[in-house]
Amino acid sequence: MSGYIVNDDQTFKNFLRAERILAHGEYPLMSRFAKEETRLILDELEGIDVVTDKIIEIGCGGGRLLNVMKDHGYDCRGFDNDMKSLEHCKNKGLNVFYGDALRKQKTEFKGKFKLAIIGFNTLFNFDRSTRNKWITNASYLLEKKGILVFTVYADNNISRVNMSSRIRFYNDAIRPKKNYLIEFSPIRARIEMKFNNRVVWFSELKKVKELKREIKSWKGFRIKSIKSFSSGIAFLVSLKKL
Repeated sequence: MSGYIVNDDQTFKNFLRAERILAHGEYPLMSRFAKEETRLILDELEGIDVVTDKIIEIGCGGGRLLNVMKDHGYDCRGFDNDMKSLEHCKNKGLNVFYGDALRKQKTEFKGKFKLAIIGFNTLFNFDRSTRNKWITNASYLLEKKGILVFTVYADNNISRVNMSSRIRFYNDAIRPKKNYLIEFSPIRARIEMKFNNRVVWFSELKKVKELKREIKSWKGFRIKSIKSFSSGIAFLVSLKKL
């Protein structure tokens, strides 16, 4: 689910700029995160051994994960609410459609999927009530005992040096215009983007115990596993639908 910061055109340009930065390894911490996330998600795909039409990415953006999965033989589906990104995906031959993660999808998709993916900390770029909507709608897509996987930034082993690198990444990826500001809020343990002094985007940093506490409040799922990235900057969380 992209397009919530500025508009479709600007969001898509931001995506392409960030994609190039990661591909060239200009920001080692973020580049490593993206590679580790992809590897761990591919491990999940192998572990559950499902046919590709039962895998969906919620908020696929420009198809970063879908493209890698396709290279590994998985022709998964994805949806997003950003039209420019979807057009980009379709030009790459990816199987995508328009959809909003905050709304239930068509009834034909109810209980259709074995695995749902929410990548790159997307779920935790929203407040708690919005996250609950994402979780409810993800559950709607999954069959019984289906699996939901997502990544979330961790605050274990994160130094201010690493945090500085991540803030530089966002600044350079988005190239904020006048009135934009990206900063680290140590008290809230999150990175924030502000526009005219109003927070329009943030990324929370979670500890495992905080994550488990919140997941317990999500109805219809239980924790399957939480894997820490070797870099210590994030977790891959797998939930099983009850």
